Amino acid sequence: MATRQSIEFDFQQACSQADKLDNIANNLGSLAKDKLSNSMQTLSQNWKGENANAYLSKGNTLQSNISSSASELHGIASDIRTIARNIYNAEMAALEIAEQRTYNNSN
Repeated sequence: MATRQSIEFDFQQACSQADKLDNIANNLGSLAKDKLSNSMQTLSQNWKGENANAYLSKGNTLQSNISSSASELHGIASDIRTIARNIYNAEMAALEIAEQRTYNNSN
């Protein structure tokens, strides 16, 4: 049977993992928004022509894909928190029922 401490520990671990995913998503978002955007802007100022336009187009697609991945990771982190909370509540309710249960050992 799970203990109150193990249920709380598991919940905290899940939340910690969700926080790590959020940090990764934030880093990816920053990468796409700031660093890649600045690089593409510098590139567009210094490189002209058909190949430059094709490269910049691919860069914009990459930036969009990275931003989309960051948003998806935020969504996954949110889902982990929701599921962890639901499991936590269910396990605590089950533990409460188990602790209140009495057994009749009469034969």
